[in-house]
Amino acid sequence: MDMEVVKDHDEEEYFESYTDLEVHKLMLDDTVRNEAYRAAICDNPNIFAGKTVLDVGTGTGFLAILCAKAGASRVYAIEASDMAELATVTVHENDVADKVQVIQNKIENVELPEKVDIIVSEWMGFYLLHESMIDSVIFARDKFLKPEGVMYPYKCILHSAPSYSPEIFKFWENIAGVKMNTIGQLYRTKYTGKPEIMQIHPNNILSKPLEVFEFNTKDIQQESIRKITKNVQSECHKNGVVNGIALWFDVYFHAGDKPDIVLTTAPVMSPLQLTHWKQTVIILPFEKTVEKSEKFHYNLDISKSAKNPRHYNIELNILDPDEQSAMSTSEDKSREEFHVHHNDDSEYDEYNSGSDDNN
Repeated sequence: MDMEVVKDHDEEEYFESYTDLEVHKLMLDDTVRNEAYRAAICDNPNIFAGKTVLDVGTGTGFLAILCAKAGASRVYAIEASDMAELATVTVHENDVADKVQVIQNKIENVELPEKVDIIVSEWMGFYLLHESMIDSVIFARDKFLKPEGVMYPYKCILHSAPSYSPEIFKFWENIAGVKMNTIGQLYRTKYTGKPEIMQIHPNNILSKPLEVFEFNTKDIQQESIRKITKNVQSECHKNGVVNGIALWFDVYFHAGDKPDIVLTTAPVMSPLQLTHWKQTVIILPFEKTVEKSEKFHYNLDISKSAKNPRHYNIELNILDPDEQSAMSTSEDKSREEFHVHHNDDSEYDEYNSGSDDNN
């Protein structure tokens, strides 16, 4: 009974967070995100014309309105929070009330009069899976999507690479001529073991990005993303210093006969290309100097929290590359150089995105 109360409380907090207009402003101010969805929907009227669409988590109604403008005959816009009221107003402001029906409810409690041709949703969280909204999208797909239906986005890839974030700790080395390295080490301890949301400059990514996992939203099952384990074997492409592991994702949209439209949250040179997701960086408690062609291996374990199913726990093990072959066939944990476990139940500020790395 107590666990149910906790889960209900977590759900209430989750949906209440989306009544905050600042949250929606942050997302709507993300021009990379907006343009990717606009291009995927509005530049493909041949896909949307005359179709029925389900928008899971419509928020302000942005995606639902785009679908209507692209020619959809009917759009069911589902929103569990009180933002549904403002979404309804926005639908009327854009003269698509004859096509878009806003329904305030959790998708799990919704009944529709028909199956749909297309499901659209902007469900992605930090490191792709945070908040577990993909579970609701999977539920909607299984219940409402026609067998030949289309998912937007349809493909998702999570990437990782060793990284360097100079701005986090160098601050303490010299403050008006005063050294504070000991305090800096305490500060590092505070940051170690939890993801930081920050911008990583491409020059501070020290290896070719490697795939952690990939899935297709048309057939992925919830059980498949309950626990994800990946042994990442990277090779540094230049000399540098590693003090973190960076995570980011790409999602893909069908574009008919044209190339897929890709929304990427990868490290970028220009702030104009930066998304509100930025990158998720797991901070290490040490800095490791690496040389070009040096191997840097680590194991990532991303598993759903038992306490709060909207959260994931991230476990990172830095491995000794010289013993990698043994690690791949053995459960012997004594070969780990470093182990960090992040419990996502200790919620970090969802939209205060931390510091930017512009070096």
